[in-house]
Amino acid sequence: ISLALGVSVSSSLAMTGEVTIAGLVLPVGGIKEKAIAAKQAGINTLLLPMANKEDFNILEDYIKSNLEVHFVTTYQDVFKVAFPSLNT
Repeated sequence: ISLALGVSVSSSLAMTGEVTIAGLVLPVGGIKEKAIAAKQAGINTLLLPMANKEDFNILEDYIKSNLEVHFVTTYQDVFKVAFPSLNT
């Protein structure tokens, strides 16, 4: 999408989850490991499936610190965070 739009996504943004052809974001496992890996990679904005919110909330504070997390349900939610300059 970023290539077609000519707009880059921030290099400090990462997402985990599966997006269906209908645009729904499905939950995934390993939220703790993914959050740790994101921090190690210099990611500070993380998009997670809404269905994984509790998985993230129970993580230790040192893992959650300095992460801006957006919980998403649909591709439209993802788009709003990934392309803020294109939101109207």
